[in-house]
Order: sequence, then structure tokens, then C-alpha cells
Amino acid sequence: ALAPFFAQGHTITPALAGDSLWWTVPLYAASADYPASQRYAVAGADRAYLRHAATAFVNAASGEVRIVPAAARDALTRAWVRRFPRLFTRAEQL
Repeated sequence: ALAPFFAQGHTITPALAGDSLWWTVPLYAASADYPASQRYAVAGADRAYLRHAATAFVNAASGEVRIVPAAARDALTRAWVRRFPRLFTRAEQL
């Protein structure tokens, strides 16, 4: 709900940071339409474009969410980070 422009992955992975448990969820830049591309069924939807865009970190105790964009960002992800800069956290800030 915080980043509806990204498709959420299905793999949820636990991560420990000090004494805190965080859940990590991959987020993807996805589109059903992309010029001159083949479409694939991915996660129950037809996709013509799918690229890892970010990782969401959810604190298991508080529910706090931090979204860290991928180091190698495509144009779509760069546009969302520019549009909503306060939604994203740099990896160094975790």
C-alpha cells in the first residue's frame, strides 16, 4: 500500500539487525505493456517488463517500513525515487 506503483514479490525473508527482526520483501518495477517485448505470466499477471526495483524492510515489532531502492535502478525506478524521495531510504541509513 505504501508503494502501489511496484509489484510485490512473494518471497519474505527474515533479517536480524542488532536485536531487531525485520522482514524483507522484494519490490519490482513491472508493466503489462512494453514496446517490442514478449509477455510472460509472472505472479499471476501478464508482464512485459519486470525488474527488481527495491527492497521493503518491515520491522516485525513496530511495523515500521523502509524502502531501499536497488543499486542498479532502471528509468522507471529512478522516476519514482525522484517523485517520492521521502518514501525511500538509502541503504547506508539502515
